[in-house]
Amino acid sequence: MKIKLIAALAILTIMAIGACFGLAKLGVIPARKWAGQKSALGLGARLAGFKPFPKKSAAPTPGVPSPLTPVSLQDQKNALDQERQQFNQERAAWEAAHKPPPPGSAAPPVVPAVAPNPQQLARLADIYSKMDASVVNKILSKLPEPEVIALLSQMESGKVASILAEMSPVRAAQLTQSLTNLPAAAQNSDGTGSLP
Repeated sequence: MKIKLIAALAILTIMAIGACFGLAKLGVIPARKWAGQKSALGLGARLAGFKPFPKKSAAPTPGVPSPLTPVSLQDQKNALDQERQQFNQERAAWEAAHKPPPPGSAAPPVVPAVAPNPQQLARLADIYSKMDASVVNKILSKLPEPEVIALLSQMESGKVASILAEMSPVRAAQLTQSLTNLPAAAQNSDGTGSLP
């Protein structure tokens, strides 16, 4: 009976040691941290095959100045000022490129550079006509204006109205103006467009 009890305890001990080793390998038990210590626990972790974490050097990295010296603070300030100036120039250029035309000014009609495939355009207009206006608006907001105009000119008036209602007033006004400037040959008899 004693032999069975000793054998059962030995098996349980081996299983517990195996479970601890597995948990240490997974990082649940900090065996690598213990391996760096000079205690019996550290010795046991090193004997089990765990290597300690590499020691951090206290010496400053060459080429990196101390962050608190007055010279480096002035250099950092100058670098930040240069970055701020560059950012302001890029921002001004972007704002100038994306500035909407002043109210009351007539925007020139937008004509696509390459004539779209009429069959593909009709197919896409049909697909978008079956979708919810808010979803179509999200898609059209990512497309260039000539493509949006070509698609809208292929749709029924009711669907175009619901799509334009979902847009910002400025964008809807620009598209409306571009749609009214389409050539007469591009208009269907029912008021919707049809590009050649």
